[in-house]
Amino acid sequence: MTANELQQVRSVPLFSGLDETQFGCIEPGEVIELAAGTVLVSEGDKLPCFFVVLEGEVRLSRTYDRQSILLGVIKPGNFTGDVTLLLDSPWLSTARAGKPTKLFRLCEEDFWHMMQTCHSVARQIFRTTANKVRNLEGYSVQREKLAFSRHNGGGLGA
Repeated sequence: MTANELQQVRSVPLFSGLDETQFGCIEPGEVIELAAGTVLVSEGDKLPCFFVVLEGEVRLSRTYDRQSILLGVIKPGNFTGDVTLLLDSPWLSTARAGKPTKLFRLCEEDFWHMMQTCHSVARQIFRTTANKVRNLEGYSVQREKLAFSRHNGGGLGA
């Protein structure tokens, strides 16, 4: 990582509270750039990496009943890949660059090192991940209710 890229990564809210001795936990990472429309990872893939959006955006979508549904847009300063790493599971959605995008990437071994050595970062990741999982569960239940309703003759109370 260049000094300029390191400074950009250090300015992200997730890492801005780290002191000089803790920045070693993010040094193994790298900055990558994606053109608009590039798929970072597809739903169901096993890509054990953690990504922080530095510039641009990552759009997350998931397929329900053969229909692609936008789950969210990850803006600069926010991250993805945490659920996959923490749960040791395949990606639950497809991640695609919505516009030219610059990402900070930590792969699995370096992610776990960061989680062990940078406790303030780990706490924030756990909090955010818990909210993501709750929201995803709620969304899935809502989709199931809608699908059940459609397959059983109509709306609520039918």
